[in-house]
Amino acid sequence: MRFKSEASILYFSSMQSAAYAVKHNKWRNADLAVYCGPHHPYQVDRMLRAMKASMDVFNNVFSPYQFRRARILEFRG
Repeated sequence: MRFKSEASILYFSSMQSAAYAVKHNKWRNADLAVYCGPHHPYQVDRMLRAMKASMDVFNNVFSPYQFRRARILEFRG
């Protein structure tokens, strides 16, 4: 798999592998997604609402969001 960003980003790499459940939503032109274990869906809707609220604030206070996607990924620490 190859990923190419639409805008410049800092180099960061993380490899994750799991059987994720994914829930999507939209904020303006951005696809929002939360990837979680299928047995841990408890706060997914709340996370998506928080992502939208955060995007509204950050877009107004800092600068327009420059990507077409934003993701939250559950992983074991």
